[in-house]
Amino acid sequence: PTSVVAPAPSPRAVDARSSRLPEWASGLPYDEGLTDAARDRIHHEALVLARTLPEGSSLRAELFRVVTDEPRCGRAHAAVASAVLAESSAAEVRHALESMRTSCDEVVVEAAGFAREVDMDLVMALERLAHASGTSAVRRSAWLAYGSSGLTARRAGQSAVAARVEEAVLASLRGSRGEARDLAVRAAGNAGCARCVPELSRDLASRDEAVRRAAVAAFRFVEGPAPVASMCAAVAKDGDDGARDLAAWALAWGTSAPAERVVCLERAARHDASHRVRVQATSSLAGLSDDVVAAKDALESLADDEGLAVAPFARRALEVHDDGRPRPLAVRAP
Repeated sequence: PTSVVAPAPSPRAVDARSSRLPEWASGLPYDEGLTDAARDRIHHEALVLARTLPEGSSLRAELFRVVTDEPRCGRAHAAVASAVLAESSAAEVRHALESMRTSCDEVVVEAAGFAREVDMDLVMALERLAHASGTSAVRRSAWLAYGSSGLTARRAGQSAVAARVEEAVLASLRGSRGEARDLAVRAAGNAGCARCVPELSRDLASRDEAVRRAAVAAFRFVEGPAPVASMCAAVAKDGDDGARDLAAWALAWGTSAPAERVVCLERAARHDASHRVRVQATSSLAGLSDDVVAAKDALESLADDEGLAVAPFARRALEVHDDGRPRPLAVRAP
């Protein structure tokens, strides 16, 4: 996992007239040479542009059409599609799903997981796609977006919608193996599925490193002391650098049991055998520091210890914190 700082809107994005949106979208680059920073800038510009358009706007629909009718769907196109759908109503997102017929279908389905509004009709549309006979890439994206829609519903107080997603994800977890199990675990992680914790906990003991990595990442949105204890145990004891790295990353996504999160992250930042894990633990402390005072205190302690390799990272995080710039934002689930 990596972290990025959300870029400031470019003058072009802020000053662009709505009539030029399709022209802007038609000039998007493909993946060759596209850096993460450039993709993030494009996504942010698309968000700014999409917010200028009212619900049901024909120009918003045209912008989306230009992006998704491309013969190839690169990361820039995916960034714009996700931005447009994030600013769309649940009905507009559902219409986009039901109208898919281009090479960008996978992108459209994946982008639906970023919608800020969901309802039962949208959830059912994603559920149908997850079980449909279409391409495996679309089905996979549908499962992941389906999980994300459950989390969005739960945070919005839509208990019936959230329960529908949790029940379906839990049913998929039970008895699944191999790739199907991996996909169900990732969907459970996107959903923050508390009822899935017993199933996920079994995966933490797997001999397969990939299974443990997926499982520990899936705890990130589940609140409470037990999930935090599981993530901290993985940070401290898992023999796989990748699993420890993901556990440290996952701990930044919630604030329950804050003292426990800070203690295990600071310990990892100081003592983990992997430089990558130490840096990720420091980054996670930075992500928590706006809401958890102890996390900022831990960063200051790391920054003051000149003998630590992560001290420069901690100082940089504190500078960002103190000058009011946007906080580092962790990307979506791996």
